Amino acid sequence: MEKSKSVQKLILLIGSNPMPNFISVLMFKPQKVWFCYTSQTEKVKKNLESVLKEVYSFESEEIFMPNAGDPENVRKAFEQIEINENTYLNYTGGTKVMAAQVRMVFEQKGGDKSRAFYIYEPDGLMRFDNGNENELEVKTLEPTTIFSLHGIEVKSKRE
Repeated sequence: MEKSKSVQKLILLIGSNPMPNFISVLMFKPQKVWFCYTSQTEKVKKNLESVLKEVYSFESEEIFMPNAGDPENVRKAFEQIEINENTYLNYTGGTKVMAAQVRMVFEQKGGDKSRAFYIYEPDGLMRFDNGNENELEVKTLEPTTIFSLHGIEVKSKRE
């Protein structure tokens, strides 16, 4: 994948840390983002979507997974997403069950290994399942952005 390539669709698994998903949206600039989340990660999804829409315009859809620990439940929820030759999957977030099941369904529906990836933060890399790696282009963020992603409101200092 070329750096800063714009993709048609990007599927995100929402976990407790919004940063890997935030970075992947900024790098790929997708036309459409699928937010796959649970009741435990709904607030994270809302914060992430809100901050992203402040800096980038895209269409979004949500996939609610009522039981992220049940493989069959995860598969059924994910199967409603159409996969084409320009659909990418970031499976960094979510539960292990979500990542495993969604990755399998992605490939069964025609998703290619060259478009499935995870963010490996210790090395600052986006690693694709076909063995390719991309250096993360987003290296620094404003503290207010980081706070907003985590749902922390920044108030101005009183004089």
